[in-house]
Amino acid sequence: MIVFWLVAAVATALSVALLTAPLASRAMVRVEPAARHAQRVHRAQLDEVAHDLASGAIGADEAEAARAEIGRRLLASAAADDTAPDATPPRRVAAMVLTALVPIAALGLYLFVGVPDLPQDDMPPEAARAIAAAERLETRLMIEPDAQGWLLVGETMKRLGRYDRSENAFAEAAKLLPDDPSVALAQAEARVLAADGRVDEVSANLLLRAPAHPTSRFWLAERKLQQGDRDGALAALDALLASEPNAAWAPMVQSRLATLRGPTDADVAAVAGMSGEQQQAFIESMVARLAARLETTPDDVEGWRKLARAYRTMGRTDAARAAFAKLAALRPDDEEARAALR
Repeated sequence: MIVFWLVAAVATALSVALLTAPLASRAMVRVEPAARHAQRVHRAQLDEVAHDLASGAIGADEAEAARAEIGRRLLASAAADDTAPDATPPRRVAAMVLTALVPIAALGLYLFVGVPDLPQDDMPPEAARAIAAAERLETRLMIEPDAQGWLLVGETMKRLGRYDRSENAFAEAAKLLPDDPSVALAQAEARVLAADGRVDEVSANLLLRAPAHPTSRFWLAERKLQQGDRDGALAALDALLASEPNAAWAPMVQSRLATLRGPTDADVAAVAGMSGEQQQAFIESMVARLAARLETTPDDVEGWRKLARAYRTMGRTDAARAAFAKLAALRPDDEEARAALR
C-alpha cells in the first residue's frame, strides 16, 4: 500500500507539471501544430458524415464505419497534440490554481471511488490506451468545448463499459447541441446502461426526443415492463421487430422477446407431471437452447449471465467459467463475472 501511495504521489506531481507547464510558459506557438490542425479536419469530417447521413447520401452502416475511423484518428491526434499556449498573467493564475486543486481533487475523487488493491491487469492494453486517449481529449474539452469531441469521448467510454462517464460526456455534448435528438438518444442510452438497464423518468424523456428510433423504442418498451405493463412491453417489442425484421438489431429484440415470454403454461404443466430424471432432462434441454441462441446473439449480456448461473447450478464448472468469461468480455466491470473468474 505504501508503494501505491508513493507511485500515486509521483504520478500526481507529474500530472500537475504537465497541466501547468503550458499555462506557465512565456512562449507562444505562432503556427498551429499539425495535431491541432488534424483535429479540426477530423471534426469537419464528422460534421460532413452527419450531413451525408441526414441527406440520405450514405446509409447508417456506412456512417457508423466512417465515424469509427474518424474517431480513431481524432483520438490519435489528441494524444499527439503538444501545443504550448502563451502564459499571460491569467494563465499563470490558472496554473497556480491547478497546482493547488488537482492533487486535492484527485485525492478526493480517489477516496470516493478508488480501490487501491484492485488488480490492475484486468484491463486489456488496448482498452487502457483508448481510455487514456479519451481522458486526454476530455481534459482539453474542459478548456475548449467541442460537441464532436464530447461525442467521441462518450462513444469511446460507452464501448469500454464506462457508462457513467459516457453519460457525462454526452450531457456535455447536449449542452452544445441542445436541439439534436441523436445526442439526447445517446445520453439516454448511456444513462440506462449505467443504471443496469433501469429506465428512469429522465432517461424516458430523453428517449422521447427520438421516439421513432429503434433504440428509443426498445428502451421505452423496457420502461413499460419495469412499470408492470408486461403486455404493453411485449406488444412494443413485437411491433419493433415487425418494422424491420432483417435489421442488425433484430436478433437482440428476438432474444429479449424469448426471455420475456419464457416457458409457456403448457411447458410448466408438462414439467409438473415429469419424474425427477425427466425434469432434469427438460432443464438441460432449456439450457442447451439458451446456449444455442447465444451463438446467434453473442452480445446478449443477460443471456450469458443466465447461462453461466445455470451451468454453475448444474455443477458444470468449466462451462460456467467460459460463460462468465463471455460476460466479462462484454462488460469488463461486471463484479459477478470478475468474482466468478477469480
